[in-house]
Amino acid sequence: MGAADDETNCDGVADVIVRVTDSAGVVHEVVSSGAGNLFTNETIPTPYTAQIERDGVVVAMASAQTDVSCNTRHTASGDGGASGRLVAP
Repeated sequence: MGAADDETNCDGVADVIVRVTDSAGVVHEVVSSGAGNLFTNETIPTPYTAQIERDGVVVAMASAQTDVSCNTRHTASGDGGASGRLVAP
């Protein structure tokens, strides 16, 4: 999570809460690293929805998704219908 259109110098934002609600209604919560990355060993049944939160401000994904490789979708220009880079609220 960082600059909206910077392909190579996208600085990350630490401590952004990422909540993914899977197809069974289970909420998986992770926190971004200083590089803006996140990781979980949990299996996330699809389709899922997601939201990011920082300082009490929440931004939610517009529709349910089935691809769990977020970094390949949220590129500078967006791929596969993604909105592009995620910018921390």
